[in-house]
Amino acid sequence: MAGTISMAGLGSGMDVAGMIDALVKAKSTQQSALKTRAADTRAASTAISDIGSLLAKLKTSVDALADPTGLQTYSASSSGTAVQAAVTGAAGAGRYAVNVKSLAQAYRAYSTPAATASTALGQTGTMSIAVGSGTTGSIAIEKTDTLSSVAQKINSANLGVQATTFYDGSQFRLQVSGVNMGTENAVTVTGLDLGLNAAGNFKQQAQSAHVVIDDFDVYGNTNQITGAVPGVTLTLTEVTTSPVNVETKTDPNALKTKAQAVVDAYNAVIKKVQATAGYGSTKGTNALLSADSTLRSLSSKMSSATMSVISTGTNVTTLNSLGISLTRDGQLTLDDAKFSAAVMANPEAVTKVLAGTASSDGIMDVMSNAVTAFSQTGTGLLANKRTTLEANAKSLDERVTKEQDRLDNYRSTLEKQFAAMDSTVSSANSTSAYLTAISKSGG
Repeated sequence: MAGTISMAGLGSGMDVAGMIDALVKAKSTQQSALKTRAADTRAASTAISDIGSLLAKLKTSVDALADPTGLQTYSASSSGTAVQAAVTGAAGAGRYAVNVKSLAQAYRAYSTPAATASTALGQTGTMSIAVGSGTTGSIAIEKTDTLSSVAQKINSANLGVQATTFYDGSQFRLQVSGVNMGTENAVTVTGLDLGLNAAGNFKQQAQSAHVVIDDFDVYGNTNQITGAVPGVTLTLTEVTTSPVNVETKTDPNALKTKAQAVVDAYNAVIKKVQATAGYGSTKGTNALLSADSTLRSLSSKMSSATMSVISTGTNVTTLNSLGISLTRDGQLTLDDAKFSAAVMANPEAVTKVLAGTASSDGIMDVMSNAVTAFSQTGTGLLANKRTTLEANAKSLDERVTKEQDRLDNYRSTLEKQFAAMDSTVSSANSTSAYLTAISKSGG
């Protein structure tokens, strides 16, 4: 036979399938409870993972304020468009007068014209090209060479120049330009120069940028001057006839932005912890983590770190003195005006409070250490807790599987028992029907 058809209840007339389902369901309460516990455990593991991710963001924000050398945030400004100033490193306060004497440029020259870029030049000889003090390269030119083929030969030689063809609307020329700017990259073309040295064809020689900063000469091979003004890049756009004033000064707004990032990241962690484990009269969203000791410890360690006191020799010693304070719900708030005033009045004390010194920790260091203790991959307290939760969830899943096997066996047993009962009832019914028939016939 291809298969069997279950006719449970055919003989007895009872809903055997429904009875079996009800009996199995009554036995499955333990499995349902195990499934609920497994789901809650996985949800708890996910919540711990989410808190860990928020702690990682907090650590990034905290560490940005934990280094004394990079904590002082400055902005740079310029009085003219000829010199653009931008802070690109560890800057300091200062003011400078900048005169642009010359801009950096690369060599550029054109050949005598040809009717097309593919017209044979009909010249034979050697073009010698030298860049700065480098080795002179030789380009062999044959009668069949065109402007395009000469350009290819120059580019293939990798001499520190690049060549292309140029069309002015009626004629074609070979353009040769230096790869790099600066006097040390001056280009010399000798031999068969194809007119590159001719008056009107030679456009410019490579030269360095030259600026005078407070009467001191400064040179550069590009139009971006770095190193002259600490932590500041000067971008030159044109020669000047009068000084451009460049100023660097403490920028409380930039530092405040970093501080606000810490506040926001801190509050994100606290809100998640409170929502997960509960806070005050509000119950947690996960029963397994309600009032969890690890999460309570995390909140306690973080709030304790924010209340650290750092000796600075001034009245600026705490986050609260900078305008960063704890609210009644355990979150941080930043007073913009108070923070800016503290930075402007005593930037050194602010630096010590936040980042400490080379030999002592600041509050950001304390917070970073607290966060690391909980969020360290593999060894942190949250990582350990998540490992435990995942192991528990796996164990519960295994118990659910075993319980399903037990229920399946129970159902199989019931089906056999009811099938046997149904067969007995069916036989009894047949016998009863037979006897009734004999009785009615008078036999």
